[in-house]
Amino acid sequence: MKILLIYGGRGLAKDPTLIVTAKIKEVLIELSATVEQINLNEENNAKTIASNLHNYDGIVLATTVEWFGIGALAQKFLDDCWYYGDKAIIQDLYLMPVVCSMHTGERDGQNHILKSWDLLGGIHCDGICAYFSNSTELEFNKDYIEIIEKKAENLYRNIKQKKPRLPKSLVINSNGVVKENLPEKKQVSLFDGDEKYIQRQQEDIEQLKFFFKQKLESSNGDIYENIRDAFINSFVSQINFKGIYKINIIDKKKVIAIDINNDVISCDMEDRENVNVNIQADFEALEKITSGYITFQRAFMTGLINAKGDFKLLYMLDQLFRFK
Repeated sequence: MKILLIYGGRGLAKDPTLIVTAKIKEVLIELSATVEQINLNEENNAKTIASNLHNYDGIVLATTVEWFGIGALAQKFLDDCWYYGDKAIIQDLYLMPVVCSMHTGERDGQNHILKSWDLLGGIHCDGICAYFSNSTELEFNKDYIEIIEKKAENLYRNIKQKKPRLPKSLVINSNGVVKENLPEKKQVSLFDGDEKYIQRQQEDIEQLKFFFKQKLESSNGDIYENIRDAFINSFVSQINFKGIYKINIIDKKKVIAIDINNDVISCDMEDRENVNVNIQADFEALEKITSGYITFQRAFMTGLINAKGDFKLLYMLDQLFRFK
């Protein structure tokens, strides 16, 4: 998953939006998303951003209301999306608006971004709209930081699960405007004559993905043994604890059963029926967990894994296994 984080403020040291975007970026990276940040106040060729949206799964558009409106830089990005963006790409692109104000107008700013994205035909997620008298008020408030983290997790979840959306009159009624006029696009496109180059790049990327996938699979050896050893070596016994977990590795069509009785743990490939917790996960998600990149709880909350059964035992997993 690749996220484009766009900052449309002026880059002032006291700007609370900078703290919000830093926290969002931190959470997304922790969830193993690739985050590319562009500060529009430092970008010399901002017009090309709108023409490269096909490289991303989602966008965070963050700006600061200093007196009125979302500011020239953020507005220019939206204008560029209208003039140079591929509407067929934008209609599948998730956007999370982040608008902070140290005076007033943050709600109007967020509504402006949301309506603009609707007109472009895109999908938007719950954003962040807040007033802070100064950046320190935000930086040292744990409750505020937790809210921001939840919003970032929600963006990741929406993109990962590709959640459907209800139809909106603004999008439907603007279809006649949003539909591309091919002759006009030919005139304003920044990619005139580059279609073959782009296609060749995409083919090269697919070949590289296939190559590294094969290399990874060959180096993994026995998948079951690697995962099994990770659980056994990271096990931390709990007093008076009993539980049986079954993990279905969906894409590898393998099952791992983990039976814990106080300080005794056993792992096997038996497809058991009577278990306390049944977990569904793909190999990539399980690998992130057993490598210590993400906890079981965060993986469940963000939709990386699905589970049913005794949720008290599910939340015990992070205490039972300390992956590094």
